[in-house]
Amino acid sequence: MKKQQKAKLTKRRIRDLYELIIAIILDIPLLLRMIPGLGLLHNEWLQLTLSSIILFYCGRRYYINMFNEIFRCHLLGINTLIGLGTLISYGYSIYLIAARSHYMLLFETAGTIITIMLLGNLINTRVQLKVTMGIESVISLQVEHANRIGKDQIIDGHRVIEVQQINFERSWFFIEKKHYFILRSLVTKYGKDIVINTVNKIVINNVKENE
Repeated sequence: MKKQQKAKLTKRRIRDLYELIIAIILDIPLLLRMIPGLGLLHNEWLQLTLSSIILFYCGRRYYINMFNEIFRCHLLGINTLIGLGTLISYGYSIYLIAARSHYMLLFETAGTIITIMLLGNLINTRVQLKVTMGIESVISLQVEHANRIGKDQIIDGHRVIEVQQINFERSWFFIEKKHYFILRSLVTKYGKDIVINTVNKIVINNVKENE
C-alpha cells in the first residue's frame, strides 16, 4: 500500500477518535437523565442542544451518506437505516417539545445510536490500518531468484513471501510461502521465459531450469 493510503487511514482514525470522545461526553448527560433527581438534565432544551451536536457534528457523515445512497445511488443501505432511525427519534422529540407533551423524549436514543456507530467506525479503521501495514510489509518483499524444476512441480524462492494472487496472460496462479505453484499449462506454454508482472510490481528475475 502506498504511504498516502496509510496516512489517510491514520488521519481518519484520529478524526474518528476525536468525534467519538465528543459524542461520549455529550451522550452521558442524556443517559443520566433517566436517573431520578437530576433536575438539570431533564431540561428539554439542554437535551435538544446536546443531541443536535452529536447528530449533526459527530454523526454528520451518516446523513451525508444517506443522502448519497437515496438520491445518487438510488438504494437503501446501512447509512439510510441509521440516518432515518435517528432523525425519526430526533424529530419526534422536537414535536413533543413543541406540543408540550409529557411523553418521554427520545434524544438519548438518537445520540446513543450515533455514539455506538462512531465506536464501530473507530474499531474498523484500526483494523484497516493494521491490514494495510501488513500488506505493505508483504509487498516490500522481493524474490531475487527462482528455479523451475519441471511440469507442475515446485519453484522454490530464496526469500519467503506470503500468498499473492497474480494475473499472467488471463491465467491465475498463486505465490505461496516458500513454494510457488505454477499451472501446468503455463509451464508448458511459456517455459522458462516467464515474466510475472503484478499490480504491486513484484518481479521474479533470473528464472532458470534446475538441471
